[in-house]
Amino acid sequence: EEIEAFNLPISKLATTKWIKDHLLQNYNIKIDAVISNGTFTAPFILKSPKPPLEPICIGMCCANHPMKGMKYGFNALIKIKEKYPNTKIILFGYQKPDKSINIDYEWIQSPVGERLRETYRNIHIFISSSTQEGCHNPPREAMAAECALVATNVGCIPDIAEDNVNAFVVNPGS
Repeated sequence: EEIEAFNLPISKLATTKWIKDHLLQNYNIKIDAVISNGTFTAPFILKSPKPPLEPICIGMCCANHPMKGMKYGFNALIKIKEKYPNTKIILFGYQKPDKSINIDYEWIQSPVGERLRETYRNIHIFISSSTQEGCHNPPREAMAAECALVATNVGCIPDIAEDNVNAFVVNPGS
C-alpha cells in the first residue's frame, strides 16, 4: 500500500537520497525532492569546552534491534580497549545491551534533554554502527556536539558525512 501511495498524482518526497534512489531503482518511482528529516542540533552545540582528551572517551547509542549493528560496534570497542586500555567508553540508550561485552563501560539509561546533551559533551568519538537506517539523529547530534564521527554508510550518513573530510565512513559490518 505504501508503494501504491507513491503512484498517486501528488508531489513525492523522501527524507534521504538512498530512499529516493531505492524507489527509482526498484519501483521506477521518481521522487520530486529530498527533504531531510530535521534534527534540532542547536541544543547540542557546545557552550563550554569538551573535557580534556586524556582519557579519550568513545560513545555509542545502543539498541537491541539487529539493524543497529551493535555486534560490530562492540567488536570495535573491544579491539580499541585491547590496544588502548585507558580509553573510556560511554554507552547509552533506552535498553541496556543484552549482549555481554567484556569491557568496562559507563551505561547511561535513557538520557533526554540536558542529560543527553551532557552525554555527548563528554564523548570525543561517536560510533554509529547501524547496518540499515532511515534518517537517524544520533550521528547528527554527536557532530553538533563536536564529536568525531565514525559511522556506517547508511541512513542519513551519505547526505551529511564525507569520508576523511568530516567523518570516517565505513561500510556496514566493517
